[in-house]
Amino acid sequence: MRGWWPTSLRRSLTGQTLLQMALRVSLVILIATVIGYYHLVSSLRAATLAQLTKYVVERGHRERAIFSLAEDNQAVLRDALAKGFKEAAGRDFSKEFEATTERRDDGCLRSRDQPREGNVISLYVGRKTPVTDDLKRKMMVSRDLVLQYGPAWHNRFFNTYVSFPENAIILYTPDFPHMEQGFPPDYDIPSLEFHYITDAVHDPSRDPAWTGLYFDEIIKEWMVTCATPVYLGDRLVASAETDVLLSELFKRSINDHAPGTYNLIFRGDGRLVVHPDKVAEIQAKNGNYLIAESGDEHLKRVFGLVMNSVMGSAPNTAVADNSVDSEYVFFAKLDEPDWYFVTIFPKSTLSKQAFDTARVYLFLSVASLLVEIIVMYFVLRKQVAAPLMDMMAATSRVALGDLNVLLHSARREDELGQLSSQFNAMAGAVSTREQSLKNTLVELEDSRRQLAAKEALERELEIARTIQVSLVPQTLHLKGLDAAGKMLPAEEVGGDYYDAFEAEGTDWLLIGDVSGHGVTAGLIMMMVQTAVRTAVLNAPKDPEDPSPLSPSHVLNMVNTSIFGNLQRIDKNQYMTLTAFRIEGNTFTYAGRHQDVIIYRAATRKIECLETDGMWLGIMDDISQMVEDRTFLVDEGDIVLLYTDGLPEAKRLGRFLGIEGLVEVFRHAVETGRQSSQEILESVLEQTKDHEFKDDVSLLVVRAMCKTAPKSDSGTKTEDVAKA
Repeated sequence: MRGWWPTSLRRSLTGQTLLQMALRVSLVILIATVIGYYHLVSSLRAATLAQLTKYVVERGHRERAIFSLAEDNQAVLRDALAKGFKEAAGRDFSKEFEATTERRDDGCLRSRDQPREGNVISLYVGRKTPVTDDLKRKMMVSRDLVLQYGPAWHNRFFNTYVSFPENAIILYTPDFPHMEQGFPPDYDIPSLEFHYITDAVHDPSRDPAWTGLYFDEIIKEWMVTCATPVYLGDRLVASAETDVLLSELFKRSINDHAPGTYNLIFRGDGRLVVHPDKVAEIQAKNGNYLIAESGDEHLKRVFGLVMNSVMGSAPNTAVADNSVDSEYVFFAKLDEPDWYFVTIFPKSTLSKQAFDTARVYLFLSVASLLVEIIVMYFVLRKQVAAPLMDMMAATSRVALGDLNVLLHSARREDELGQLSSQFNAMAGAVSTREQSLKNTLVELEDSRRQLAAKEALERELEIARTIQVSLVPQTLHLKGLDAAGKMLPAEEVGGDYYDAFEAEGTDWLLIGDVSGHGVTAGLIMMMVQTAVRTAVLNAPKDPEDPSPLSPSHVLNMVNTSIFGNLQRIDKNQYMTLTAFRIEGNTFTYAGRHQDVIIYRAATRKIECLETDGMWLGIMDDISQMVEDRTFLVDEGDIVLLYTDGLPEAKRLGRFLGIEGLVEVFRHAVETGRQSSQEILESVLEQTKDHEFKDDVSLLVVRAMCKTAPKSDSGTKTEDVAKA
């Protein structure tokens, strides 16, 4: 290499330095390039495997959702059917059955034309099936239940139906009126897979079962069926079923795939469900394409790898190395239908990506080396050779006695500058460091003060939250009523409020919420609590008016008491509040807050009473805008009061809402909870996976005694299912 190096450079410090640096940098770049290449290959492999594993996991969750929802719906319908069959025992359903069915010329019983209902119910009974009272009872009870649940589920499932071992079936199919007309006279339901998979032989555990893939000739769609057995004791009396359409899943599986990969789905028993290259073959076999009999050795190896991984120590989501076909097999199990979502990633794709990236990396490294040599030459000539020449000239002047020498290189911060003026450089460095230390100390002191202020504020907020919770009663004592209440404060101090106390032999119950959050809302809540108790407990007696203190009068007094303070605090601040005066089983109430939800034990219906009136703090006189209303409760009736933090709770981006709260309340009441405390805890347990942005206050009041005949309270009543 020295042969082509110019003589002038070989004799100079710059040239020798440049030559040594060039040799060493070249060696470093070469080694770095080799190491970088292998590291790149390894990193690319790890990153690709991690990304595809995550992709398959997410796809598995996404595709599984519809099957999980189907099983959940079926469990609800199964329990409702079993309960309905038991409660209907002994009743005569002959009239309802005859009004719903008619025997056709082929000898089969089929649905009558019912245009007012849209012919959404399809009913079929085989011509050789004895029409017993038990079958009539089961079919009429099932008809009511599929009409109840079918519409609610129709946005995800096009049908809901119940089949019977006696060769009978009843379906909710709003998109296919009179679907039963497509059933042949010899339609043998017990011999069909969607029914027999629920019998004791095929489903001894009585869990939901899934059919294999099949094409329905009536609706012209590929589907699978989720079937759940319904037992009374040890007797299989019916099967609840839902069909899951697969067209969209097939399209996603074939068309929606990661770059360089393809997807397929097969069942645990070896039946191929989806494959981009075998669509026609799967359709030709009506969904019974058996991998073991296909003759496709590659497909057999993929199936074997997945099954061996599942039976071994691998989880339901894993990656397997198919070394024979040089590919990676990623899979996620869809537990409900026993399917496996599989993504195939050829290793050649990874090798090509690694090679292309390494080639670019190598090219850039070589180009960087050439540029670096050129740049170093000019840098060394300017930054090293020139200053050394100046220093040599200055040294000569000093040798001649000229001490007034000023080197321009002293302005530099490198070794040459330090050599020219070491003392000045050291002094400057010390001065700079001292000033930097002072600045750092000032910043630390400021940070300490800010941290102390923040901790003090957090302690004050914690005290405010503690005071807020301590002001509400921990136990509710209401005569003749079983009551329970609980407040769940949010992270910020909020304005939720409820209270229960006795005054002059009368029980009072209040619930409300101050707008906004923070210490101001908490202070207003405390102010209102004091004003309410003062208004009720210290109300003046009027000898000429022996009538009891009304809730509307209490709210008017409280509003008058706090209006001025609210205006001074914040003109935009107000409070919703409903006050209840309870005398026996009579609730007199006034004030605008959330709807009052009442479960009527006698009818198993839920009423929602809308509260009206004016919020507190909006205007100085609300006496003309609030009025008293009354409702009665009977033994076993349950009243639910709450603040807006509960219906505004979110799960998966959706609010719980009043309808969701009614469903949660109904489930809590109708699943065996007896006491108000148990019902309250059940409501909170069902909503624990929701995200709460606001305080939540919840009161449950259960009537323990019977009451006199009810008067018209002007409330609105909604059926449990509609609510």
